[in-house]
Amino acid sequence: METLSGTTAFLADRRDSAWPERILAVLLALYILGGIPAASTFCKYHLDEAYYTDAALQMRITGDYLTPRWDDGRPRFHKPIYTYWLVAAGFAAGGPGLLSARLPFLFLGASIVWLVFVLARRVHGCGRTALLAAVFLLSNLLFMDAAGHALPDMLLLAGIAVSQFGFVHAILLGRRGWPEYLCAYGGMGLAIGSKGLSGLLPLLHAVVYIAWMRRRSRQTDPTPPVFRMLWHGPAIVAGAVLGLWWFAFAYARHGNEFLSGFWGDQFANKVANSRWLVNLPTYALFTFGSFFPWLALLLSRLRKSDGWKPLTGPGRACIGYALGFAALTMLVYVPGNITYERYMLPALPLLAVALAGLLAPQGDAPGPAKSYAALFAVIAIPAVVLAAVLLVLARRQELPLLTSGGWLVASGAVALWLVGRWRTSLAPVALGAFLMLLTFVYENRVRPTYRTSPVPAMAEALEARGVRQVQVVTWNKGLDSQLRVATGGTLEVSEGPVGDARAHTGKRFTILPEACKEQFPAEDFEQVRVGWRYERVNPRNLFAALMEGRARPYLEERREYFWLAERRDRRTAP
Repeated sequence: METLSGTTAFLADRRDSAWPERILAVLLALYILGGIPAASTFCKYHLDEAYYTDAALQMRITGDYLTPRWDDGRPRFHKPIYTYWLVAAGFAAGGPGLLSARLPFLFLGASIVWLVFVLARRVHGCGRTALLAAVFLLSNLLFMDAAGHALPDMLLLAGIAVSQFGFVHAILLGRRGWPEYLCAYGGMGLAIGSKGLSGLLPLLHAVVYIAWMRRRSRQTDPTPPVFRMLWHGPAIVAGAVLGLWWFAFAYARHGNEFLSGFWGDQFANKVANSRWLVNLPTYALFTFGSFFPWLALLLSRLRKSDGWKPLTGPGRACIGYALGFAALTMLVYVPGNITYERYMLPALPLLAVALAGLLAPQGDAPGPAKSYAALFAVIAIPAVVLAAVLLVLARRQELPLLTSGGWLVASGAVALWLVGRWRTSLAPVALGAFLMLLTFVYENRVRPTYRTSPVPAMAEALEARGVRQVQVVTWNKGLDSQLRVATGGTLEVSEGPVGDARAHTGKRFTILPEACKEQFPAEDFEQVRVGWRYERVNPRNLFAALMEGRARPYLEERREYFWLAERRDRRTAP
């Protein structure tokens, strides 16, 4: 293998025309445009986002950008500082709000896809194969879901992707200049500063991989890989500073309070009552199942190899490297006592690169083109039929979101099918774009039909009344944090004892659910309806109601209303 080094070798390796890059730019633009509507709504909300939006608002209030805090001002050391900074940067750029908090993570996802494209082109030496890897990641359900949340997982994924970019160049491609090592250790520093110990995974995997290859090639390879190829002093120092400076600062300022909080979140509180029997199949299923339907083509390749490019050299080595990293990631998270599919996100970029090499079409060869076209038909035809049914039923029952969603799926399927027919080499791109379209239609049209949030209406009502302090009585966790974000941090929100509205009867303003209205008598409180959400509604039941022609009554019956109770003896608003 030829060994290259230096900035020139790192940057200059255009091996084919620029059309894959242009197509990738179009796909990334669609990814951003399709992701913004979902990122701006509370219909898609993860409770953990409250930790980072609350802390970013506290940073703006206190001016202390080095100590993350809970909503009440107490220090929170469960995660390192970089995720809080990214949310705070979004607030600084666009003002406090949900979209401002999430938009940096959406753009971060686009950067990761571009990095996967570049890495795949380096590994496989083909722009079309690199485009395929980017399409695989863009159409991955785990990736698409994580990219729309303000959580540390995307920042961890970005750091690990950059780190693996460097290690793959150094170990598999023989490129060992300072840019490669800076990526390897700088990316690892970013990952450590984003989510902690998980950021060490790329280096741990590189060590295990080299040890395995040395043992395996001891008899056959006169020049097996050596651990020395991992050493680059300046890059290691830079990565260590990037990843560890905040830990040193937090310990110096807060001592054991920092250690107990961080260690408890990273390890101590995660291993008690292990769920490994649940986690092992769940993580394996979601890691590889998230690449459906591409794995169906891989199974086809195992049965028939006509029209498929055999893998050799770095492309072949990348398969083992990617599978090994996925196994190591599973090994780290399986013993935990919680099950979050997003924990397997770090394994996705390398798996996309490896899978692209296995499924790359040979120009306009009929084998791969027919396979992609057949797979497109298998997915698109049922989707279009279902979309047509939804379109007709939703239009009759005046459900505009479902109606427009049906139009988008039907028209998108036809347009992308024509693209695949026009140029067979674009068939996998058309299929990936259609999977993206299905995801966006679900997030922006289907889910808002049955999952609503009362927060925007609450924020509007509170702002109209000039309220600056409010108590929240509800069983809906995270409602207080959502209100803070929706009001741009201008509202002081406190959450009282769950289910005990009487503890709040001395407060001036209280938000409460329908079930608690009787605890606020009309002679003492003026009550105004300020929002609603659907209770116990899911897509299956909604579809059944659609088929019966009673979707609107079904949804109306499941509305849970929220009320703003204001004491009648109030004279001035705080």
